Amino acid sequence: MQYIRKDLGSFNLHMVKTDKFKTMTVKVVFERPIKKDEITIRNILTDILLTSSYNYKSKRDLSIKAEELYAADIYNNSSRLGNYLITSFNIQVLNDKYTEKGNFEESIKFLSDIIFNPDIENNKFNEEKLNIVKHNAKVALDSIKEDTVGYSILRLNEVYDKTGVISYRMTGYLSDLDNINTSNLYEYYTDVIDKDFVDIFVVGDFDEK
Repeated sequence: MQYIRKDLGSFNLHMVKTDKFKTMTVKVVFERPIKKDEITIRNILTDILLTSSYNYKSKRDLSIKAEELYAADIYNNSSRLGNYLITSFNIQVLNDKYTEKGNFEESIKFLSDIIFNPDIENNKFNEEKLNIVKHNAKVALDSIKEDTVGYSILRLNEVYDKTGVISYRMTGYLSDLDNINTSNLYEYYTDVIDKDFVDIFVVGDFDEK
């Protein structure tokens, strides 16, 4: 295994070269100091970016493209790491050795399109799609108490340190959910793209160049 790190100014590129896997994995990580009032809108942004993009107008279109890339697996995650809010967008695809030349490059373009070319019109996200994402988030938030063990731990953290980051609910807050709209979500998206620290990880058997 070989590890290569490159500082490319606006982001760090981490490359882990290994022949142990038949897949190639790319992870784009955005991070910033955590703020309680950003958790909910961060979760909504993370989810809505995987519902569509400017070139793929629906989740179905995204799924079809992923299948064309030999069943590429695309997923996201938003979590807390210490005092930082971490959001990652990931794609895992078969190495070109097992598909065809150019599949990996096309997969990177696909992931880039999802992150940097969202379904935006007049500096706003699509309202219908936002409403769906917000509805799903509300259902999840309403059902938190059904997980008695998880909810107990959550409440313990809140009581243990009422103002510290450990008390923050990474699932988000209903009160903040109601205030998210197509315009302020876009404003937050541009702020993330412009100001977050970014690390990109590539793992697999690749040509460094």
